[in-house]
Amino acid sequence: MVYTSQSHVPTIAVVMGTVSLESASVIWATQPTQVDKNNRCLYLRILCGGSHSVEQPVQEGRARGARLVQFYVQIGSKSIGTGCNKPRARNEGLLVQYSNDNGISWHLLRELDFMSFLEPQIVSIELPREAKTSATAFRWWQPQHGKHSAQWALDDVLVGMNDSSQTGFQDKFDGSVDLQASWYRIQGGQVDIDCLSMDTALIFSENIGKPRYAETWDFHVSDSTFMQFELNMGCSKPFSDTHSILFQYSLNNGRDWRLVTEECVPPKIGCQHYTESSVYTSERFQNWKRITVYLPQSTISPRTRFRWIQHDYTPGGDTWSIDNVILATGCPWMCSGHGICDAGHCVCDRGFGGPYCVPAAPLPSVLKDDFNGNLHPDIWPEVYGAERGNLNGDTIKSGTALIFKGEGLRMLVSRDLDCTNTMYIQFSFKFLAKGTPERSHSILLQYSINGGITWHLIDEFYFTQTTDVLFINIPLPYAARTNATRFRLWQPYNNGKKEEIWILDNFIIDGNNLKNPVILLDTFDFGPREDNWFFYPGGNIGLYCPYSSKGAPEEDSAMVFVSNEIGEHSITTRDLNVNENTIIQFEMYFVEILEEADKQEVLMHNAVKAAIPYFWILRTRSAAPCLKFQNNWCIK
Repeated sequence: MVYTSQSHVPTIAVVMGTVSLESASVIWATQPTQVDKNNRCLYLRILCGGSHSVEQPVQEGRARGARLVQFYVQIGSKSIGTGCNKPRARNEGLLVQYSNDNGISWHLLRELDFMSFLEPQIVSIELPREAKTSATAFRWWQPQHGKHSAQWALDDVLVGMNDSSQTGFQDKFDGSVDLQASWYRIQGGQVDIDCLSMDTALIFSENIGKPRYAETWDFHVSDSTFMQFELNMGCSKPFSDTHSILFQYSLNNGRDWRLVTEECVPPKIGCQHYTESSVYTSERFQNWKRITVYLPQSTISPRTRFRWIQHDYTPGGDTWSIDNVILATGCPWMCSGHGICDAGHCVCDRGFGGPYCVPAAPLPSVLKDDFNGNLHPDIWPEVYGAERGNLNGDTIKSGTALIFKGEGLRMLVSRDLDCTNTMYIQFSFKFLAKGTPERSHSILLQYSINGGITWHLIDEFYFTQTTDVLFINIPLPYAARTNATRFRLWQPYNNGKKEEIWILDNFIIDGNNLKNPVILLDTFDFGPREDNWFFYPGGNIGLYCPYSSKGAPEEDSAMVFVSNEIGEHSITTRDLNVNENTIIQFEMYFVEILEEADKQEVLMHNAVKAAIPYFWILRTRSAAPCLKFQNNWCIK
């Protein structure tokens, strides 16, 4: 509603009909009206004289104790023009009043200063006890106006709410719950089937020329309350990474908003964990993804509301959706990050079960990857900003490595592992930067024991003085040794594509002292036993020289290392339980060009502990009876 004036109209007021405030949840609310974008005003011209009233029906309340009056208001505008005049005197402001005697007398709730509302603002007024009667009327009154006085606009009026808020809600957007029961306002969105969902969701695709958002009512948030929802950005269509979705909360009826999760990255101190903020970009949410949020202490209050908002978007694009939204305290351990909370009970993901969604069967306890093949989604479910290859033709260890050089998010997330007896994380690492990078551009190694809800720091890699390939071996913290632990490497910021590059190779999570074998036996017949070996770069199963010349059968194969494959050639066992009686026995043949005999040798290393440097126990150089390969060797 917008009110303008003619010179003969002495006053303008909006009077709300009497309503009962003794038991109310939502008493009365307006629907959005149209906006004149050029003049930043809403228009409804009233040409008759005297006071004017607007009466609306009363909605039956559901709880006792109405709490507030809330509305959007604008008085005049910043510029003097033909549309909205700029206010010049105090009497051009507004008085918000209430009456308990059918308008015979009016009592002030608040004076809206004439110069403080030149742009639309939300106003929330807590109702005094005297205003909470069975017959209370409200009015917005501009005492003075004339031909050149400021016009004013009123929209989204809410009278009601409860002194005691509900503790939570659940909405699947399937029609089983009235939208108005949980949502204060939805702008630019509607319930529909889209976005690769199996059923309906709340989809934001309308081009309305202003922010698109969903805002809840106020709820009572305690220290055990959490929020869970599913998010999709792009809906299988292009989505700009700059048009993000913000998840926010407000403690003052929507007047001020803050992010639910504030970003914390090095060198910031005082935050509990290094973590991303609750600003979501499409890189991670091009497909439906569940988000579970521990609500921070700052959100705890009897009246907390939440909203998901997209401030900017491309017309006709940047569609996004939310589904299965739940604010609750009931599900234990938030389903451990491996399930959906439904009516206070966990519906677990596949492979997890029980009331807490724990692994139904033991998870793998070892992870190893030399990045010479395509990344397997069962090992690395999330990979961002990386590609396999060799940087400028150089190898890190052997073959290809995983190179993080993309623009935007750079992150590698592992699958969940059974780490109850795991000892270490180990990999080769290289960092390349021009000059000295900022600390926020370092690489963080983290672990999560609740399905990625929260992440804890293991180590930070910030190398400003070296570009060498580094051997990283880190003991696993005891807190990370659970039956469902996942890991990630994350670079919070970078200077853009091909800047501040980091490279990984030969990644291992292992070191189980309780289950290390005392015997390793491998004849390499029909291939190596993968449980015996970590990596064998440059090695392939084939027939080695003495037997191949005799027409030996295929089962007499060996691990053959051919020199035309770039990088290190080696074979490394898994960790073994070795004592003073342990022996090692093998067959080895080394083939070389005679004129390079003094240059070529095979070194066999033995590591008695993962973090201790190798020491030599055997050095051998022998000419094999055949010269069909150059500088090749094989082991059997």
